[in-house]
Formats: sequence, structure tokens, C-alpha cells
Amino acid sequence: MSIFNSSLWPTLLDAYKALSSLDGTGKHLPNPNLILRPLQNREAQKSSSLEGTYTEPTQQAWFDLDPTYPQSPEDPVNARREVFNYSRALRYWREKREDLPLSLRLVRELHRILMDGVRGSDRNPGEFRTLQN
Repeated sequence: MSIFNSSLWPTLLDAYKALSSLDGTGKHLPNPNLILRPLQNREAQKSSSLEGTYTEPTQQAWFDLDPTYPQSPEDPVNARREVFNYSRALRYWREKREDLPLSLRLVRELHRILMDGVRGSDRNPGEFRTLQN
């Protein structure tokens, strides 16, 4: 018995073909980051929006070019840095995933990256809470 309704099979097959094509193309790219980086940035923006942090793609791209730029009056909660940190954490995980297994150490390192220079950065980034709110 299939878990999918039979009317979904053509759509699933189309999706499978598209992913296979993309996978084949990606293996021949000299620099896969040409495709991965924009997708990671979009993921960072979408995931950050779940936390109530919104940035415009153009403004985020300008910030990403110079992340040392300090907090600005038009970005009072430092949303651009939060999204930038999400992208940094994602890239860090991609670099470390072969050498460093999923562990509490990795979770703490990723949390430290996420909290760098943003609201909450004064609350022990990279450490677990000892008290519950």
C-alpha cells in the first residue's frame, strides 16, 4: 500500500527528475557555492522570519558584503546580523559535519555563532541554561 495518493505520483516523478538533473549539474560545477550560497541566504532569511526577524534581500546582500558594519538606526534590532549569523552557522556546520558528529559541543558552537553581536549576546552564548524561564 502506498502512502501517497495515486494522483500525486506524476508530480512526485517530476520533482524526482528535477532533483536528479540538479544533482547531476551540481557535480560538474567548478564552485558549488555559486548555487548554494544564495539558497543558504534565502533559508537564513526564511528561518529568521519564523523568529520575527525580517530583512529585505537587497539590504541583506549589502550587509553580507561588509558584516563589520555596526548596528544602524534603520536596523535597531540588528536583524541583518541575525540573518548573517544564521548563514554563518549553516556554513560552519557544512564545513564541520564530516569531522564533528552531532553533539552538544557542536550545538554550543553553532549557538555561539548565532548569538554573536545580536540581542541576547549577553546571555552566555554557547551555553545551556541552568534556570528555566
